Amino acid sequence: MISKKSEVCKDTLLFDPTNIPKGIECSEDQILHFRHSAYAVSYERRINNQ
Repeated sequence: MISKKSEVCKDTLLFDPTNIPKGIECSEDQILHFRHSAYAVSYERRINNQ
């Protein structure tokens, strides 16, 4: 469910599959670690209107 706050801030939200709570570890899946970098680039482009 997307809250009203999320809808207002949708361009500044960043999904990072490697941002996990204490006690949980990422797998060694290379795609998972690639996505961390790719999502960061996507976020930067979005907030800079590129």
